[in-house]
Amino acid sequence: MDDIKALTIWDKLQIEKAETKPKTTDKVTGKNKGVNYKAISQLGDVFGVTFWFYVIFQVFFYDVDSFLKALLPQNLDFIVDYKFFIFLTITALFALFIKKYYLIYLYIVLYPLVVIFWKFPKLIYRFKSWLLFLSVIEVISSFFYKFKFKIIITTITLFGLLLVVAFNSKPVIVFACLTLISVLLFSMVRTIYLSFRTPVFLKFHARMIEKIRNSNMAQKLILIDDKIKKSKARKLTKEQSTTFLTNVQTGLLFHRIIYFWAYQLEKYRASKISFIMSGISYIWLYIKLVVFLSFINYGIYRINPAEFTLSSDSFIYFINYSLNSLLLNETSQLLASGNISVFVRIVSGMIGILLLAVLLLNFLYVAKQSKDDKELAKAIDDIKNQGKELELQIKDEYLVTAEEAVQKLQEFKTGLLSLILLISSKLPKDYWRQSD
Repeated sequence: MDDIKALTIWDKLQIEKAETKPKTTDKVTGKNKGVNYKAISQLGDVFGVTFWFYVIFQVFFYDVDSFLKALLPQNLDFIVDYKFFIFLTITALFALFIKKYYLIYLYIVLYPLVVIFWKFPKLIYRFKSWLLFLSVIEVISSFFYKFKFKIIITTITLFGLLLVVAFNSKPVIVFACLTLISVLLFSMVRTIYLSFRTPVFLKFHARMIEKIRNSNMAQKLILIDDKIKKSKARKLTKEQSTTFLTNVQTGLLFHRIIYFWAYQLEKYRASKISFIMSGISYIWLYIKLVVFLSFINYGIYRINPAEFTLSSDSFIYFINYSLNSLLLNETSQLLASGNISVFVRIVSGMIGILLLAVLLLNFLYVAKQSKDDKELAKAIDDIKNQGKELELQIKDEYLVTAEEAVQKLQEFKTGLLSLILLISSKLPKDYWRQSD
């Protein structure tokens, strides 16, 4: 009886060494035989880009049908008028030559999601850069930060743009222009304010890891079942032994991932990515300025055409005019000749100069912030503390340290061991000890 008590749970394991089976070439099953997924992907890319480009421009920017009719020779303009029948012909050809042709249409309809969830991740994987991966996460997290509020602002903006273009009532256009000015000023202040703050996504990493680690699902994967832990048998069953080793592997994998994540954030902090992200936010603000000012100037023209001297009322001239007004330049096709248009042009030039000054100031601030940002350093320390807590849990649960557990897993050749060792190899030696 005393001998059984002296045995540790590691001594009770009953696991055979994993057999290494020779690799066999997967044969094409009858189910997938003849389905050319590469062709489906290539056709989906071509038609997906074409379809969504057409839809977006047709709905929001320009009458693509009219443009194509003007572009095509007169004897070919029937292509635009009978595009539906051409679509049916292409469908018939797909059905004739491509198995599972309907996947092409599913690919086209869902193409934006394909780009976000497949194309971008695949591109990031090809670069094999975690800094790029973290940059994408920052962009996505910034996009979804206060998402409801952004939807409201976007809706107000779209209605403002619509009122400027679609309505002839001068009070309505005045209201729309004032709305666009308000939204534009708010966007400027918000972008400048957020550019001088620690990126939102960095602050929540430690909290996110803590939630995942303490979640019921994670604890079930890490903690040993009481029946196994309190077993008085001299040997565990094969099933119990496999379950125990799975728990150990999962705990160690979490441990290594936590420190790997902290290490990548340290590299991210020391990199120049912050400059790039800050620059992108200002480029996006500059694009919004050009778009908003174009519609505001166009609205002023619709309220009182005498405000401008122009050779054509094409909207493209208002875009060119607004772009130049931010740089205090003039255009020969469109000139401000009224008090309101001149005032807007002067303010636009001041905004352009102010934006460049703030951008330069922001770069200097980001350079100092990347080294001295206490919030970012605290976020990284909090993540490391999660790793320390998990290591204490590993020692308490598995009766060995994390390093000893890795050595024991090597004896049993467990499935996740190679992944654990791979992640460990990407970290500086004894990185988890450096944070002690």
